[in-house]
Amino acid sequence: MRLVVVDFDKSISEFYERLNGCYSNVVRIDEGKRELLELHLFGSGARDNLFNTVVVVSGHCILDVREELVALQTNGFKIDKVNLENSKSVFVCYHKIFDTAEGELPWKSDISQSEFVLELLERFYFFNYKVYAIVNGFFTKIGLYPNLKGHDYLLYAVEEVFKNPNYLHSVTKNLYPTVAKRFETTACGVERNIRNAIEVVFNRGKLQSVANGYYGGNFDKYEKPTNSEFIGFLMSLVKSA
Repeated sequence: MRLVVVDFDKSISEFYERLNGCYSNVVRIDEGKRELLELHLFGSGARDNLFNTVVVVSGHCILDVREELVALQTNGFKIDKVNLENSKSVFVCYHKIFDTAEGELPWKSDISQSEFVLELLERFYFFNYKVYAIVNGFFTKIGLYPNLKGHDYLLYAVEEVFKNPNYLHSVTKNLYPTVAKRFETTACGVERNIRNAIEVVFNRGKLQSVANGYYGGNFDKYEKPTNSEFIGFLMSLVKSA
C-alpha cells in the first residue's frame, strides 16, 4: 500500500510528517502536477497501481489537480473532504472497495491530524493484511499449505476479485490471466494448480468439515467445489468477517 500526499504549498507539512513517522511508504508531492503524473497513477496500465494507492490532497491544492481527481473517479475512486484542525482540510482519494457500506463516509466531520493519521492507517494499511489473515487462516485449518502453488495463486485471486468482482464470473478470460501475469506463468498453469490444491484438501476430508462446521459452508461430502465456487466461498469469508 502506498500513500501519496499532494501538498504543493506545504500547508499540511505537519500532517505529512506524522504520516511519514508511522508509515514507511509515503510519497510527498510538493513540486507540482508533473511530479504527480510521473507516479504513473494515470493513463493506460495504471489500474493495478491505483488500487494500492491512497492519495491525500491538501485543500489548497485541490484546483491544481482537478483533472487528475476526475481521472481517479473514473477508475472507481471515492473522494472525501475531511476537515482537520486549525481550519485545514484534505481530500482523501481511495478505491471504493474500502467503503464499509454504501454511502457511508469513514471520516468524522472534524478531526485532529493525529486522529486522522491513525484512522487512515487503520482503514487502509491493514486491509490487505485482514484479507490475507482470514483466507490464510482458513487454509491452515483445512491443510492447504504454501508448498502447493495453488495456495499463493488463490490468495492473489481473492485480492483481484475484490478489485474486480466481475472476475468471479470470468475466471478463464480475466482472472487466470491476471494471476498468471503476477506469477510469470500461464493461465492454464494457474487453473491447474488451483484445481490441484482444491483436490488435495478435498481428498483429505478437512475442507467439508471445517468449511461447513465453522465457516457456514454448504459443501457436500462427495461433491468437490469448482475453482470459481471455491474462490467465491473465500470471498464470502472475508466479506462476513
